[in-house]
Amino acid sequence: MQKIERKNLFTKKSFIILFIVSIAVLCTIFYFFYQNVNKNLKMGNNLSNKTNQEIEEYILNISSYEAQIQVSVESNKNRTEYKIKQSYSSPNIEKQTVEEPSNIKGLQTIYDGNKLTIYNTKLNLSKVYENYPYVTNHYLWLNSFIEDYKNAKSNNKNYKLYEENNQIIMEVILENSNPYASSKKLFIDKTSRHNC
Repeated sequence: MQKIERKNLFTKKSFIILFIVSIAVLCTIFYFFYQNVNKNLKMGNNLSNKTNQEIEEYILNISSYEAQIQVSVESNKNRTEYKIKQSYSSPNIEKQTVEEPSNIKGLQTIYDGNKLTIYNTKLNLSKVYENYPYVTNHYLWLNSFIEDYKNAKSNNKNYKLYEENNQIIMEVILENSNPYASSKKLFIDKTSRHNC
């Protein structure tokens, strides 16, 4: 009878030891997992770890991008909101597709550095403008902003880089005769976890 009690006692001790070792192993695994995830979030290639100058340099060296932009156009009578998908590929391929409002959804503007094509995907109609240099001055294109900012920075005037409300703001003061546009600003959310 004592042998059976000793065997049960040995089994209980083995179970307790095994349980404690299992908990220790799980805690160790959890600790390393947590450290690795935390390290990747903090040390990753994201905006929150970069200086304003590093982010500025990154923006100025963009050679291609895709963006979803929201545009608000205000006149004396009304305000119209647009959602546009935009892409750019160096040296000069620019494309915009209107996603909203629904009455012009699918309208595409494609510019190749020389030729501007406006394409209505609903009606399968297009209009081509040859030798059309004016798109490069367009206020909705990131690459246009980048060129203006680079020129202002190389002349060491009419540009600003500052931070406000967890946003990095790159600004170009325009020297033109357009009474409706005196500057261009690019707002970059510094708390974003998007990669740079």
